[in-house]
Amino acid sequence: MPYTAEAKLSMRLVQPRSGKDCKLFEAFVKKECPDAEIVREGMLHPYVGTNTGAEAEAGAKAMKDAFGIEPAFVKRAVRLVPS
Repeated sequence: MPYTAEAKLSMRLVQPRSGKDCKLFEAFVKKECPDAEIVREGMLHPYVGTNTGAEAEAGAKAMKDAFGIEPAFVKRAVRLVPS
């Protein structure tokens, strides 16, 4: 067996998740593998934008130009972990 292992994880936070959820994950990893080294390379807060206005229209036009179909604006709230 190899004496070392490495994993790179990427998480996409959706509202209402926050950095607190990342800390919970880190605590779980440390509990299961106390020798683990966790390096956080950056974090952005969840973002919900608007689907109206000049910016949204420009984005929709760019998507249509690139892919040939009208984009569908969808707003969804996803709860992965009970609050």
